[in-house]
Amino acid sequence: MGGSAAVRAITRHTSLRNTIHMLCITVDNQKHLKSSVNTWLRKGSHEEGGIDMKVFRRCLYCNKGEMGIQQLVQRSNQSSPGHWDDIAIPETLQNFMGHRFKVVTLQYFPFIVYDQSTTDGDTLSPRDSLDVRILNTISAHLNFTYEMHEPWDGTWGVPMIGGNWSGIVGTLQHHKADFSLNLTPSATRMKVISHSRIYSYDPLLIVSLKPGPLPRRWALLRPFAGNLWMIIIPFTFVAGVIVWLLQRMWFWLSGYPYIRLDRALFYSWGVLLQEPVSYSSASVSDQVFVGWWLLSCLIISTAYRSSLVAHLSVQSKYLPINTFQDLLNHEGWSWGGFPLRGTTFLFFNQSTDAVIQEVYKNLQIYEVEKGMDQVMAEGFSYIAHEKRIRNYILPYYQDKYGNSLLHLSTTEYPVLGGNSWGMRQGAPFIGQIRMMKQLLIETGLIDHWMDDVIQIRAEHITQRSKAFEDKHSETEDGQVVLRLDHLQGTFYLLLLGYIVASITLLGERLALRHTGVHQSHIMG
Repeated sequence: MGGSAAVRAITRHTSLRNTIHMLCITVDNQKHLKSSVNTWLRKGSHEEGGIDMKVFRRCLYCNKGEMGIQQLVQRSNQSSPGHWDDIAIPETLQNFMGHRFKVVTLQYFPFIVYDQSTTDGDTLSPRDSLDVRILNTISAHLNFTYEMHEPWDGTWGVPMIGGNWSGIVGTLQHHKADFSLNLTPSATRMKVISHSRIYSYDPLLIVSLKPGPLPRRWALLRPFAGNLWMIIIPFTFVAGVIVWLLQRMWFWLSGYPYIRLDRALFYSWGVLLQEPVSYSSASVSDQVFVGWWLLSCLIISTAYRSSLVAHLSVQSKYLPINTFQDLLNHEGWSWGGFPLRGTTFLFFNQSTDAVIQEVYKNLQIYEVEKGMDQVMAEGFSYIAHEKRIRNYILPYYQDKYGNSLLHLSTTEYPVLGGNSWGMRQGAPFIGQIRMMKQLLIETGLIDHWMDDVIQIRAEHITQRSKAFEDKHSETEDGQVVLRLDHLQGTFYLLLLGYIVASITLLGERLALRHTGVHQSHIMG
């Protein structure tokens, strides 16, 4: 209450900058102001011939998008309260009358892409991207414009000393911008800023080379697991020893000749390899054991043959990396990621999961291009957001048939809630922007725009050199003709046999020479 100067001072006060509805009352006869107003407010009765009043309404965006003052009642005698019934509060913020909002953001395709303005280096020139399409649609419907800036320190926002925040969050916290584009909400951020509707989800994924084929030199061993080989090989030797012991015991009882230990061992291995040496025994117990050994070897050899055919027909591959635990389990494996900022930094730094902490401890920081060079060099995985992977990585790493050379983990690691827009606290336009974004979500336009923006970018991407194409895009579907490469393990095994036989021959030669020299000394 007061004169026109008081109206201007009150309506422009910073503490009322977010107030949507405001009425200001001025009194022409200032000397009667105190007594008249007190009587009017306390008793609800009015003196005849009371003072004259004017009523003004403050509107936020009515003056070509800026704050304005509108006079509702020219003169109203306080003793005639009927004039007040005609005062309406029409402001619903469905039309911002061309108001210019300050938007703060950082580049992150497909959400936001921009160039530095050629006329003003401080402002940004937005390019076609998801958030720009959303913003242009909302601004056209609500009739406002915008200017876009980067945060002063080029970061998304992390907590600092004294309750302040850096980056985009700090800019909104101190009301240096009206709202931001893509920004991930968190419980701590929501204490200092507000958020609009979450409209997208961008989890972390692990990128690795597609699992390559296992070395074919071990193809002969691959049909059985390692622990099964650890049972078969020793027990084959044990079977030969048992045959020898049973015949030796029968010799003690009946005097029937028994075979030597080396012959018994060759017999047990011969049965397993289906090439047994000649064998005869009069011992019933020995015959029973040999019968069961023959049956066991038949089952083992049949299973081995069928499994070997399957492994030679379809090339086996290394196990893929799908979780953070897989990274830790792969011996000699390393991993990295993009420079951690904002909520991604908080996800790793504040996690209480021991596996995530171990991954974070050994995380190597690389930009996308250098990180993917490490991936292509094998033995390395790159951790990044799904949208970054599908737009900046996957289109570049394909073979000539369009098949991806990369494997994406099946496990997703959500970084907090998702993607939304940040708003300065108390902003009067939050409700309208939230409602418009909800309508865009319900109509499916946001999902459609996301796919469209990605597709347009993919059409302009030129493929990189495929140095690893032949090695990592090998497919062997359908019928396969066995080649020499498939059977290389057999020749390695044959070479090993030649070496063992040669060493044995050399040993026999030396032993024979030593025996001949010894016998000549005795006869001499």
